[in-house]
Amino acid sequence: MPQRLRIHLDVLSANVILNLNLQTLTFTSTMAGPISGLINPNTGANLGSFSWGINHGYGNLNFADIGLPNVLFDAVLTLNPNGTGPYRGSAAPAGSVVAAGNTLTAVLPISFLDPPPPPANAIGPSLPITAWTYNLWPRSSFRTDGTPLGFGNAQIADFAPDATDFRVRAVPEPTSLAMLGAGLLGVGLFRLRGRHRHRRVMGA
Repeated sequence: MPQRLRIHLDVLSANVILNLNLQTLTFTSTMAGPISGLINPNTGANLGSFSWGINHGYGNLNFADIGLPNVLFDAVLTLNPNGTGPYRGSAAPAGSVVAAGNTLTAVLPISFLDPPPPPANAIGPSLPITAWTYNLWPRSSFRTDGTPLGFGNAQIADFAPDATDFRVRAVPEPTSLAMLGAGLLGVGLFRLRGRHRHRRVMGA
């Protein structure tokens, strides 16, 4: 089993979608092997996990010493193959983390992912949610020869999508919402003026 863990920890794609209407963030990662391969069939224990680094703006240079100064984060969401998802000491809502084939998805309330207090090594101010950035690093607690790894950067199998953070994709986009609101307002004013004109013509 440990020899095959690399396949299940090799990231093919990773993305985060912000739904402004539902006030949710959806984290999706697709791996080169099935997520179920990261669960011990005898004990049900997780043999690997998926750490989502979230930069709410504070960031830090925790990975600078391994040559990754552009992977910034101030909090970590951990998604496990067994459907659990701790964040800052709190468990993700039941049923919010789902594994299906090679894909692990978590749909979480924005409020669950509130930023932490500013750390001592903060590099910037808090950002609006549309400007939060993310990076995924799957990790395993075992070497390929089956011996255990201590906690730390040695457990990390990959960084995705690459050695820098990426921005969230908002659905619908904030500019689209603003345009939609302006359009609806315009339609409302047009109809209101039309009713006033009709009343004047009818002598009302």
